[in-house]
Amino acid sequence: MQVVIIDDDPKAVKGLSNLLNEYCKNVLVKAASQTVEGGIKAISKYQPDVVFLDIEMNPGTGFDVLQAFPEPKFEVIFTTAYDEYAIKAIRYSALDYLIKPINVKDLIRSVEMGYKKKDERLRLEQYKLLQSGLFGKKLNRIAIPSAEELVFLDIKDIVYLHAENNYTYFNLSNGKRILVSTTLKDYENLLNDSFFRVHASFLINLAHIKKYVKGLGGYVVMNDGSSINVSARRKADFLKMIKKK
Repeated sequence: MQVVIIDDDPKAVKGLSNLLNEYCKNVLVKAASQTVEGGIKAISKYQPDVVFLDIEMNPGTGFDVLQAFPEPKFEVIFTTAYDEYAIKAIRYSALDYLIKPINVKDLIRSVEMGYKKKDERLRLEQYKLLQSGLFGKKLNRIAIPSAEELVFLDIKDIVYLHAENNYTYFNLSNGKRILVSTTLKDYENLLNDSFFRVHASFLINLAHIKKYVKGLGGYVVMNDGSSINVSARRKADFLKMIKKK
């Protein structure tokens, strides 16, 4: 697998190159660039399978690189030390990213994902979602990685999420359930505009509430008929939230 590294920090470039050479034997680093312009040229010249792309660069950002390739033929693994806003957009699109300093196990996992992802149609859909998250458009869809595939969901079709240990079930309005190996907390941070965590194990779509039944904590009845308890300590915040809606 041929890769290009784009990062304005020469130490980060060297460190990532060393890790790839030592732990990912089937990876060949074809080029590295510390600028947006140089990165675009390297991608055009070498046509890599995967680009390791820094988010915050000086000048510009990694997203400036992507805008030069509206229909990319390569996979992207973002590398960053911060910028939670950008990470949220990346999570919506289910593109991969690594937090600096890069953990070897995370790197190996990302490289393995790069080998497996070959569907160009799915890649373009991911980039559309990424751009929506970055440029302030209303996010209507989310990409979630299930065990066997990447699933694109309309947010309005998600009734609620149910946590079981480190796994999360997406319960949809058509009656389907999708299991993902991601914690509920991750999706709580992602879907905080129209969802509310009424219980340690449940994150509900406020648009799918049919009624709220009062009690110590009370419970909600969702449009699909599910009854979900509201924990006593979350009740006050929940009532404030539904009044706003």
